[in-house]
Parts: sequence; C-alpha cells; structure tokens
Amino acid sequence: MSETASGGPVADAYAMAVPRTFVRVTTPGEIVTPPGSHLEAAQWAQFEQMRARLSESSTQRGMDGLVLDAFVTVGRIPGLDGTASVLVTLVPTAPGAGADLDRLLLARVARGAEAMSVGHEAAVAWNGDRDGTRAEVADDRVLRRRTVLARVAGSDCLMASFTLTVVSGRAVAGLGLASQPRPRRPDEESIEVADALVELFDAMMTTVRWLDDQGRVITDRPTT
Repeated sequence: MSETASGGPVADAYAMAVPRTFVRVTTPGEIVTPPGSHLEAAQWAQFEQMRARLSESSTQRGMDGLVLDAFVTVGRIPGLDGTASVLVTLVPTAPGAGADLDRLLLARVARGAEAMSVGHEAAVAWNGDRDGTRAEVADDRVLRRRTVLARVAGSDCLMASFTLTVVSGRAVAGLGLASQPRPRRPDEESIEVADALVELFDAMMTTVRWLDDQGRVITDRPTT
C-alpha cells in the first residue's frame, strides 16, 4: 500500500475490528475463513449469492480500485431475511494530487456527504449509490448501502473506500434466493435490523488504524 508521501510514515496496511458475524474473503472467489458446517442449505446459498455480488458492487459503483478485503455475513441474522457485506477498496487518484484529496472530500461534503475521521485521517460517508446526492439505491434488493471514503495515512494519491451493503433475501430471482414474480417489500423488522447493521458499520469505522511496514499503528501523536 506504500506510495509517495508528502512527509511522515506511509501506510503499508490497515487494521479493522470485524464482528464474528462476518467471514473474510480475500477476493470475491476465495474464502479465507471457511463457514461452519452447521449452516443450512438456504443459508449457504445466501452466502454464495452475496459473495458472487461483491465483484459487481466494486465496478457498478464506478470506483476503479483494488479490492483489499471483502467480508460477508454467514448464517441467519435474527430479524433479517438476507445478508450483508463490507467491501474494502483501495482507490488511486491522480499522481501528485496532494492537498487536492482534501478538496475532493470537501466537494463530496458540499454534495451532502458527512465529514468524519477514519484512522486519524479525513474521510466522508454517504448513504445510497452516490456521494450524498440521493439516499436511495437503484437496486431494489438492497435495503441499505453506506460508503466511507478516507485518506490513506501519508499518501498523496491513495484513498480507501469501505462499503456496507445489506441485501434482502426476499428479492426477485436476480439474487437466486427465491422464485417470485416480483420483489416484496421488506418487513419493518428487516429495516430495523438493516439500520442496526449501519450503526455497527459506523462503529467498525472507528476501529480502523493505518499500519506502517513494521505493522505499527501510524499516529500523529508524539512518541517517546
């Protein structure tokens, strides 16, 4: 992850606390932590379908970046007939952009994104497919989508994108989970659980830390 920097240590990796509900995949096709054998056939099918959608989401959202990590829920989430994923993408910007990265983030705030901090670096967050211009998503299977775009510690030309997607298992056959003539509206309980997953995702963002090539946390605090 190292790149030319404007000064100070450059992030070589990142760390993030991930709930046990999520299984990590290195790529959309490879499982790092295999799901338990206790999964029912329907739960396994949901996992496979969500995993297959990860490669779609990185391109459909228009971010030409490198997928660093993907996390998918395994097993039934109480109150939710569906699954959720978190996609972590490294997004390159124009070489030498430097301070323009801050202007890019400010421009997204001007369009409705929320300003925040991730790993002691400037970041923004928005709901839906775009950066605050609309809250809804084009895919009616998606209950919630939230994206965080953050600067990478020490880098002038890299940003990192973290995206949560919560998908209803009641959607049309496009997800392959059911054979129904038309999508059904998610029930109130599923919406509440999806909102709770958004809150969980925001909490995960507070645990992100940028690491140097020695695996040490990069911080602007003085060290002794």
